[in-house]
Amino acid sequence: MRPRGPARSRFFYSKAKDCARCPLKGDCRSKARVNKAVVVGDHYPALLRARRRRERWSKQDRRLYERHRWRPEGFHGEAKTWHGLARALRPGLPNMKIKAYLTAAAINLKADGNWRTFT
Repeated sequence: MRPRGPARSRFFYSKAKDCARCPLKGDCRSKARVNKAVVVGDHYPALLRARRRRERWSKQDRRLYERHRWRPEGFHGEAKTWHGLARALRPGLPNMKIKAYLTAAAINLKADGNWRTFT
């Protein structure tokens, strides 16, 4: 499911193949529906709990979060911009997994400074 919709609430849509192996599909989706739509509003209980928990963070928790939150975004941005992870050239999840592993290996080699050529 991917979130779509306005900022005040999030709409999640799934296709029938997404729900094919789910044991709850009979309870969740009627047989007449092809897809499932779920709306998570601003006042959703789990979302409210997460917001309240964040409000109770100490100064150290906030500092740690600010210090570390840029790291995943930086690595993902580099992978998409410099290593072609933004597009799948060959269809299929196995091919995309191979591409992701090779991209991660390239980024790790760059970070370690192991730029030796093997001849």
